[in-house]
Formats: sequence, C-alpha cells, structure tokens
Amino acid sequence: GIPALIYGSGLGGSAARREMLSDPAAGLTPAGFLDDDPIRVGRLVNGYPVMCGIDGLAAALKKTGAGAVVISSPKVPDTRVRQAQKICDAASVRLLRRNIGFGEPRDAEAARGFEQDAENSALSTT
Repeated sequence: GIPALIYGSGLGGSAARREMLSDPAAGLTPAGFLDDDPIRVGRLVNGYPVMCGIDGLAAALKKTGAGAVVISSPKVPDTRVRQAQKICDAASVRLLRRNIGFGEPRDAEAARGFEQDAENSALSTT
C-alpha cells in the first residue's frame, strides 16, 4: 500500500493504523504518526514513531516518502486541516479523513424514502 502518515496519535490514530494493517483494500500502509502535542512527539505508538506536529509535516513527508496523510480524528481543528491540505497539495500528496459513525445503509434509506413517498401519495389521493 501507499505509505501514509497518520495525523493524531491517540485512539483515532491507533484505530486508523489498525484499519490500514488489517484491510489491504484500503491501499495504505502506516509510515508514522503526527501529533501537535509535544509530549507525544518522539514516542512510539504501536511501534510507529510520532514524528512531529503539523509544522514538521513537509519534512516528514520527504523523510518517509508518504503518499498520503490521514486525519484520524474529528478533534483535529479545521485550521490544522487546512494547513495540512496546503502542505499536501504542495507535495502532491493525498489528504484523507478517516470517518467513523453510525447510520443506516444507503439501500435502507432509499427503501424508507420510497415507502414514505408511497404513503404520501396514498394520503394525497384520498
């Protein structure tokens, strides 16, 4: 897979690393972590280094040869995401956001919408 830096080294980052390693279809391989908390920089998380904060992203991309950066948590502020996007654009690197949540499958939503349309049609004709 494409080497990827994971932005965020907490629970979301660990989950993103685990997904990359367990799902070859994702096409990504962890190359390390980024974290804006200086206490985490220089440590290992699940065997991967926390290399730097956002300010060191350009250098970390060069050092690792990463072709993608994954935003692992919704806690990453929009200002940092925009900063990461500019750096990634300049380096021709993809910026991805890991999304996790609960919702109905699209087919279930479509079917429910169809049922509601049919009920509304029946109501409007009477």
